[in-house]
Amino acid sequence: GLPMFISQQFSADVTVVELDPVVEGLAKDYFGFEETGDLRSLVGDGLKYIRDYRSSLEGGQEQSKFDVVVIDASGSSSESISCPPKEFLEVDFLKGVSGILADTGLMAVNVVSRSNNAFAQAAETLKTAFSNLFCVRTEDDV
Repeated sequence: GLPMFISQQFSADVTVVELDPVVEGLAKDYFGFEETGDLRSLVGDGLKYIRDYRSSLEGGQEQSKFDVVVIDASGSSSESISCPPKEFLEVDFLKGVSGILADTGLMAVNVVSRSNNAFAQAAETLKTAFSNLFCVRTEDDV
């Protein structure tokens, strides 16, 4: 999967936060996910992980900031944006992500929307937390 690719191809230190332990188990059992010194998986709430990490940085705890944060969480297909769940597009959360990124860091987020208006609103919200926004839109599901 993507975390293994990033870890191997870029010699990157990768932390995956997965809410569902069943998904983590499937990744390990069927998709070859193996933890290494530079690739680890945590079962937990990604929103809480970002919030707690930022709090620890603000509290002066010695931790590295992230070069890249990837948000690829799925939500309800009944929402106008099915990915990510709306909590991942709230300004406070996005500012939390911005606060744990290195000066040259970036956040990549997979936004799946069948509504142009909802997508435009998501883009505007992202702009409130990040000075640059680069969007790649596809017409088909990928």
